[in-house]
Amino acid sequence: MSLPDQEAESPVDPSKSKQGPPMRPRRKLACVWEALLELRAVVRPCRFSLFVIAAGCIFLLATPQGQEIAVRLPDEPFWWRGFWFHLCIFVWAFESWYWARLLLSILFSGNRKQDLTNRDLSAWQRKCVDHVPRVLVIFAYTVPCIALLFANATVHFLIAAATGIVFYVGLALRRWVTDKVLERTGSKRVREWLGDKSMRYARLRDLPRLSLGVLALSVALSLVCTALVYFDPVTFGWTLGAAAVPFLGFALIVPVGSLVVYLCHLLVAHGQPRSDRSLPAVTILVAWAVIGGLLADNHAVRVIADAQPVRTAFAEAIGDWYTAAREASGREDPPLIIISAAGGGLRAAYWTATVLGALQDQDPKFARYVFAISAVSGGSLGATAFVSLLAEPPERVTQAEACPPGNQQRGVIECLAQSVLTRDFLAPTAAGLLFVDLVHRFVPMIPDGHDRAAALEKSWERAWSAAGLRDSAWNEDGFTRLWSRGATPLPALLLNGVHVATGKRIVTSNLRISDIPLTDTYDVFDDMLGIDIPVSTAAHNSARFTYVSPAGTLLKGGSGEVQGRIVDGGYFENFGAATARETLRAAKRQLRAAGIKREKLRPFLIQISNDPKVEEYAPDSKAPDMPSLNEKIWCRNEVSSPICALLKTRDSRGTLAYKQFLEEAEGADWAHFRLCREVMEPALGWVLANSSTEMMQELVRDDTCGNRKALERVLAAIRR
Repeated sequence: MSLPDQEAESPVDPSKSKQGPPMRPRRKLACVWEALLELRAVVRPCRFSLFVIAAGCIFLLATPQGQEIAVRLPDEPFWWRGFWFHLCIFVWAFESWYWARLLLSILFSGNRKQDLTNRDLSAWQRKCVDHVPRVLVIFAYTVPCIALLFANATVHFLIAAATGIVFYVGLALRRWVTDKVLERTGSKRVREWLGDKSMRYARLRDLPRLSLGVLALSVALSLVCTALVYFDPVTFGWTLGAAAVPFLGFALIVPVGSLVVYLCHLLVAHGQPRSDRSLPAVTILVAWAVIGGLLADNHAVRVIADAQPVRTAFAEAIGDWYTAAREASGREDPPLIIISAAGGGLRAAYWTATVLGALQDQDPKFARYVFAISAVSGGSLGATAFVSLLAEPPERVTQAEACPPGNQQRGVIECLAQSVLTRDFLAPTAAGLLFVDLVHRFVPMIPDGHDRAAALEKSWERAWSAAGLRDSAWNEDGFTRLWSRGATPLPALLLNGVHVATGKRIVTSNLRISDIPLTDTYDVFDDMLGIDIPVSTAAHNSARFTYVSPAGTLLKGGSGEVQGRIVDGGYFENFGAATARETLRAAKRQLRAAGIKREKLRPFLIQISNDPKVEEYAPDSKAPDMPSLNEKIWCRNEVSSPICALLKTRDSRGTLAYKQFLEEAEGADWAHFRLCREVMEPALGWVLANSSTEMMQELVRDDTCGNRKALERVLAAIRR
C-alpha cells in the first residue's frame, strides 16, 4: 500500500493536524458569537433600562456640571437630604430591575427555560435571563457611587455601596423565598399575587397581581412627580436636593420607556410577543424627542405683561453719576470705576457678589463711584444681586442678624448677597429638565413658562425670601425699574448674552445700547422684546450656559414674532471686558463733551475673574501665556485640534478683551480680583459646597491670590 493510502487509513491526531489549529479559534469565535446573540436576545427587552443607565453615566459622570451634583450632600442634614438621596437611588435601581424582569417574564416562560415560541433556552441563556436584571442593579448603583467619589462624600459612598450589595443579595434570594412561601401555603390566592414559575405571561394583564400593582404605582408616581414639578419645581427640588433629583428622574423615565418597548414587541408580533422580534423602541423614542424639540419650543424668555422698559439715556446716566460721585468725594476728579465680571456658573456669581459686597461694606460710598458693571454668565447673577441690594438697602438689618456668628470680618451687604446665592439652584433646574422639558418633547402642548429655565429663575426669586428679603424683588418688579428705587444713582448693568442666529453680542441693560454705542451689538429691549422682563430673567439671559439652561426664545412683545434665541454671553467672550472697554471709552468721550477736562478723569478698572487658570496681567502685558503640557497633549491630534481650537477661542478672546480693557484706561489704576491655582477650584454648576463658599469668603481678604492688595488698592483710590 502506498504511503498516501497508509496516511489516509491511519488515525490522525487532531491536535497535530494541519487543519486542527486554525479550526479551534474559529470554533471559539463561533461559540462566542452565538453566546453574544443569545445575550442580545435577553438584553433586548431590557434595553430601555440599560439606555437610561448609559444616559445617566453621560449626564452625571461625563460632564463637569453632572460631576458636581453631590458636592453639597456632605454639608446637608443626613437624616433628611441623605434619606431622600439614598431612597431615590434605590427607586432607580428597583425600577431598572423590575421592568427588566417584568419584560423578560412576558417574553420568556415563567420557569425561564423556554421563550414564548416554546423554544428551549440554552444553559447560558437561562443564566442571562436570571442575572441580567440583577446586573442592571449593579450598574444603577455604580453611577451614584462614582458621583459620590467625585464629591468626596465617603460616608454616603459606603452607605450606597452597602445598600447596593444588600439589594443584589435580596434579589438573588427572592425566587428561593417565593418558592418556599408557595410550597408552604399552596393557596391559590397567594399564587395569584406572587405568581408561579409554571405560569405563562403573554401580556401585561397576565402578570401576578403584585407585579401589576407595582406597575401601576410606578406609572402613577411618574405622573404625580411630573405634576408637582410643573406647578412648583423649586419646592420639589429643594425638598429632595440636587443629589437626589436626577436619580428620581431616571427612575421614573424607566416605566414609560419600558412600556413603549413592550408595545413595540406586541405590535410586531400581532398580539403574540416574541423575544426575537420588535420595533426599535429606543430609536423611536430618541427620534420622537429630537423631532419634538425641533417642532415645539417651550423656552420663551419670560416677560412682564404690559410693562414698558424704563431706560436711561447714556448722557443722562453719566451726568447723574458724575454729580453723585463728586458729592461723595468732595473732589472734581472722583474715580470713574468700571467693573468687568467674568462668567463661571454659581462660582462666578458668589465670587462677584462677595467682592462687590466686601468693597461696599468697607466703604459705603464705593457704589457711588461705580458707573457700570459689564458681566457675563454667573458674574451677571452676582452683579445683579449686588445692585438689587443697593436698590433696597437693608438699613434695619444688623451685621449680627445678616452674618452667621464666628465671622466678624464680613458686612451686611456681603452676607446678604452670599445668603441669597448659597441656595441649591441645580435641583429645581434638574427637575424641570427631567420631568417637564422631557415630557414636552413627547407632549408639546405644555404651555410656556414651565421649563427648566423658568425653574432656575424661580429658584433665584425664592432665594430672596429664603434670605429674609422681599420675595417680590426679582419677579414682580421689572428689571429696568430697579434704578427707580434707589435714592442715589445705582451702577448701570450691562449683562452680556449671545444671539444664536448671528453670534453677536446681545446686551440686557438699563442703558440704551445705541447711546453708548456698543459696536455690532443688539439691545434686548429695543431690538428684540420691546417689553420689560423680571430681574431674574435679565440675569439668566446672560447665564444660559450649555444645555443646563436652554437657549431662550425672544418674542416681540412677549408673544409676537420670533426675534431669535439668546444664550450665555461666554460664547462670545467670558470676561465681559469687551463691553466694559467700549463703555469706558464712551464715558470718557461723554464727560469730555460735557466740559470735564482730561486731567480730571480718573478711571479705575476692576476685573473680577474666577478661573484659577487666569493669571495676573499688567496693563502693558502683550505676551501670551505659554501652553501647559496638558493643553499640548489634548490639542495635538488632528481630530481633536478643531474642537480644541473652538473651545479655547472663547478663553483667549476673553484674555485679549481684558488686556485691551486695561489699555483703554491709558495708565489708569486697576485691580484684579481672582481665584488662583494655589487654592482648590470651586464647583462650576448651580450648587456650591460649604467648603467652596468658605474658601471664597477667605480669599477676598487673603493675599494668596493677591486679593487683599487689590482690595486695598480700590479703597485707597476712592478715599484719596
